[in-house]
Amino acid sequence: MTQLIDVHSELLPVFLEQIEDAIAIVNTEHIYIFANAAYCRLRRTDPATIIGKHVREIVGEDFYQLLVREKLEEVLQGAQVQYESPVTSDAGHTSHLAVSYFPLPDATAPAYVAAVLRDISAPKEQEEVLRFLVENINEVFWLRDLNQDRVIYVSPSISSVFGITPEDMYSDSRAFMRMIDERDLARVQRAFQAVRNERIDFNEEYRIVHPEKGVRWIHARTYRFESDHKKLFVGTAEDITERKVQEEHVLKSKQHVEALYRGIPLPIFTWERRNDDFMLSSFNTAAVEMTQGKAKHLKGRWLSEVYRDQNPQVIEDIHRCFESRSNLRRQMSYTLVSTGEEKYIEASYVYVPDRHVMAMVNDITHQQQYQEHLKRLSRTDELTGLFNRRHFITLMHKEFSRARRTHERLTLAMLDIDHFKDVNDKYGHDVGDHVLQHLGRILREDVRPYDIAARYGGEEFAICFPDTDLSQADHICERLRTLCAASEVSRNGGTIGFTVSFGLSELRPEHEDLDGLLKSADNALYAAKANGRNRIEHDVVYCDQQTGCS
Repeated sequence: MTQLIDVHSELLPVFLEQIEDAIAIVNTEHIYIFANAAYCRLRRTDPATIIGKHVREIVGEDFYQLLVREKLEEVLQGAQVQYESPVTSDAGHTSHLAVSYFPLPDATAPAYVAAVLRDISAPKEQEEVLRFLVENINEVFWLRDLNQDRVIYVSPSISSVFGITPEDMYSDSRAFMRMIDERDLARVQRAFQAVRNERIDFNEEYRIVHPEKGVRWIHARTYRFESDHKKLFVGTAEDITERKVQEEHVLKSKQHVEALYRGIPLPIFTWERRNDDFMLSSFNTAAVEMTQGKAKHLKGRWLSEVYRDQNPQVIEDIHRCFESRSNLRRQMSYTLVSTGEEKYIEASYVYVPDRHVMAMVNDITHQQQYQEHLKRLSRTDELTGLFNRRHFITLMHKEFSRARRTHERLTLAMLDIDHFKDVNDKYGHDVGDHVLQHLGRILREDVRPYDIAARYGGEEFAICFPDTDLSQADHICERLRTLCAASEVSRNGGTIGFTVSFGLSELRPEHEDLDGLLKSADNALYAAKANGRNRIEHDVVYCDQQTGCS
């Protein structure tokens, strides 16, 4: 450009004023003959002060002697000079300038020097920040010149990560390849070859053998950068050993959980939330066994479809568990279609964030049956199979209260085996037990379904007749008495018979509580014993007041 524009042209100053760079022109004597506004601002002066002055007066004697004078002379000899120079202001602020000197010939020899100064402080600061980051982060940063096939920069962190120095990489750009664990070397080589041939980015995790730290995991990435003059690989590498160790722990934990899920003997069904319904997404081996293989055909089916007709309660429970984000437990029973067997289960529903509910099914049939057995033992006489005295009294309290409240009839019978002590003394307690069992069987089979029969103690029994008056109860007891008198109980190759005495009492207003009713029935029983046994007597006070029956 300078060769096409005459320095004496009137258009030159106008042209140079439009340029943002600071421009000044000096002659062979190093005297300013031109300075544009940008240059004057840089030197904090004006054109009138600069024009005609020697360069040393503007830039300072020391700087002139140290650098500027030599550079100007080189340019006047036909050379072009470029350098960067820091400039410190009066306020102490340092700027960075890119300076270019080139000759402006007059006729055949250089007669002027043009100086172009550009403020590069901002890019310089960015470069310094970038350099600081690259050299202080834990990741390795490197540049590889593809045209020269050599590494042109490696950050110092390569010493910590790979155990080699930047100088090792500068002298042998493939030095890090010798650090790669042989288990991963072939894979990494193939990946690098693909980067070169297919122009794709490199993104691999591999192991190295660090000279001090042993086996370490590395995550390396490269990116291709190309311009008109350069072709570069920009690469980063970081030590991810800690992350891989954590991932391995997580993987092992996950494998353990999956093994536990598969192997736990408790059937587990996992339901996944989909819109407003749940889909069966997985189940364990125990679930397959419990359903006799049917679970395999249920995978992927909807909760509403599976349990709509079979057990709607399950649908409600799973929705409640999910919506409340809390666990839920419920006991329920069902009947096996194949055998008709009644089964009892306890279902536990566990919310698993953020889309699943796990239903764990515990077969508690044996436990429930055992509890029922214990409950029966607690209320049943083991020898006769009838209710025991404690449970009979509990039921009698309920019937007594209900009859009082509803004004219904209620009759109580107390009965006793006649001469039972003689049976035990003469034939032994085993035969006595057979007599008690035989009477218990008669009462179980021949009282009405809603009557309550119990062994009250020893050879004494009791029967509650709800919603029954005295005459109706008398009719039932007479049938029972007749059955007992006609019965025979086996004994040591022979048989014996037995008879039973009954005492009846019907609930009346003066019975303030259950004890009063029991005492009345006991009095009637004593009367039956006193009057010859094998008979039925009614409460004497009640009979005398009502009908005089005996």
